[in-house]
Amino acid sequence: MVPYVHPTVLVVDDNEDTRIAVTMFFRAAGYGVETARDGREGLSVMRQTYPCIVLLDLQMPDMSGGDFRLEQLADAELRDIPVVVFSASGDIEQAAERMAVSAIAQKPIQLYRLMALVNEHCLK
Repeated sequence: MVPYVHPTVLVVDDNEDTRIAVTMFFRAAGYGVETARDGREGLSVMRQTYPCIVLLDLQMPDMSGGDFRLEQLADAELRDIPVVVFSASGDIEQAAERMAVSAIAQKPIQLYRLMALVNEHCLK
């Protein structure tokens, strides 16, 4: 795995407003932020940036959060990057359990909860 210079958060969500809000929040806190509109783009960005954590929506076009996670786990260079699922899906807990993610955060997003989860994984 390629080390990162400063902690970078990857936000994978098809909702542009969510990507913008989360990006602004984490950049203000000193994090680097990369974004992707779906799982396929997220994997591409992930391979270029090796973020300290991924904030992943479940329901996205082209490649869902679940499919993203399957491909991530199959990639030896990416599998150890922690993932937090954040979604409005009613079965978020069951989906997250199947996906073996680090944590979940229900939408609407509580930014300070996300910050606590990111700090836990990125400021070691």
